[in-house]
Amino acid sequence: MDLKFKNKIVNAVIAIQFIVVYAVLSDAVIDTGTEWYRQLKKPAIMPSPDSFVFVWFVLYVLLAAALYMLISKDGLKGLALYGSGYTILLSLFYAYSFFDRQNILSGLILIVLTFASSVVTTVLVYRRVKRAGILLVPFVLWLAYSVVINFLIFILN
Repeated sequence: MDLKFKNKIVNAVIAIQFIVVYAVLSDAVIDTGTEWYRQLKKPAIMPSPDSFVFVWFVLYVLLAAALYMLISKDGLKGLALYGSGYTILLSLFYAYSFFDRQNILSGLILIVLTFASSVVTTVLVYRRVKRAGILLVPFVLWLAYSVVINFLIFILN
């Protein structure tokens, strides 16, 4: 096996592992079955629970692919990679704050920060690897939608 092929495999494993850890940690704190969450007043534009599973599956695949492309270009360094990690970290803080701590205002602030970070990160990634930046656009759009949903939940409750 040549070195170039080995590097591709290593990069793919790193990208997939990073996103799997993100998914597992998110799943660990997001519980939509709690009494608190069920009793929240939710906006009419709230998607069904089944659609969340599908959307997040697609987003995780796109995030892993974009991360693979970025790592393949820059290795495990660079502002775009750090921005990606920061955005993921903010997303985890949002999930913890909103779902685990049941704090709607804190969740709203954190989802707005996550969205802003994702926009900046997508621009940084796009400047390094255009295809990877394009793959991040659905994540940014989902976060924009999430900001609206969280804002409406804040207003309704």
